Amino acid sequence: MVNKNFKKILVPLDGSKSSLRGLTKAIQLARQTGGVLTGLFVIPSLPTSGIYDLASIRKNRQNEAKHVLNKAKEQAAKNGIMLKSRITCGDPGYNIANIADKYDMTVIGSRAHGAVKQFFFGSTSNYVVHTVRKPVLIVK
Repeated sequence: MVNKNFKKILVPLDGSKSSLRGLTKAIQLARQTGGVLTGLFVIPSLPTSGIYDLASIRKNRQNEAKHVLNKAKEQAAKNGIMLKSRITCGDPGYNIANIADKYDMTVIGSRAHGAVKQFFFGSTSNYVVHTVRKPVLIVK
């Protein structure tokens, strides 16, 4: 039985397969609760020095974020669910956790890369689940 109070659901997206699995699960939950989704794309901070064309990289990341969120909106709409878009810049774990407490629930995919698979969860999802005070569902 799903808690019907989960009306505002945050779904962090980065275009990875795991984040898309999270979106699929969030859509299922929203259908059961009559909820609304917010897709969040966090553009990681860029180095402030070096030989990089930062303006070009930022523009490419913005375009990627818009593309991922538009695809998510289409997938949600096909299932009768409204998805709002939000783009931020900075540390993904920190930004997700900072925003997540404004929502009833967060559904996040776990990549589980790194040191012993980041001890079963990805570093971002691990940070979020240990920081956010509201329910967090990690989808593997």
